[in-house]
Amino acid sequence: MHHPIANFRKQTAAELRKLGKRGLVNAAGLEILQTALLCAIDGAAEVSGEPDASAAVAAHIDIALETLAPLKVELDTEEREWICDKLAQLANMHHLDIGYKLNVWHYGKKLADKIAKQPKPKILRTIDERCESCGAAFSTDVIAERSDIPPFWVVVKCKQCGHIGIINEPLNAGETRIHGYELIRSHAKSEITREQLQAQLDAARKAGKYPFKKIKK
Repeated sequence: MHHPIANFRKQTAAELRKLGKRGLVNAAGLEILQTALLCAIDGAAEVSGEPDASAAVAAHIDIALETLAPLKVELDTEEREWICDKLAQLANMHHLDIGYKLNVWHYGKKLADKIAKQPKPKILRTIDERCESCGAAFSTDVIAERSDIPPFWVVVKCKQCGHIGIINEPLNAGETRIHGYELIRSHAKSEITREQLQAQLDAARKAGKYPFKKIKK
């Protein structure tokens, strides 16, 4: 199995176990959810690198969505969004855009069509980085700028492997759209160096805990 997908599978399996412990999905539903997602990931891993990989991955995602359709009524909004996020990440690894398909599954065709007709924000620039652990692609689209924002370090969590690391906040970014990572928190560069922040993260990992709260979107 290719390394990024292997890390993504490991992270997904860990999150499924947490979902089971929270008791929000019954045992039968959890088994369906686990089978659908992990089979899609395993299927994608098997065809990675092949000429027709994208079409095959799209088919695996379709099967997962069909398998999960009967379970959808038992899931709350957060859980449905988590499923869509996982399948979107899998699709992005193979350069597939399945946003409309996921919206149809999540919201229904009528609302998905309405969302599709909404004007998309103009992207002024995109900053690309990678996870320092698994190499997964991170991108930050800047869609509005402000000149009064100081430079920041941003602590982020990789959506593929769960690694927590540090990236640069794009300069003068008033509004952004992020891909491939979750925001944890930010620190003004005037208040702490990257080395000092990294030392805090390393100490937290060594102690088996993470001291920061995730930023609420």
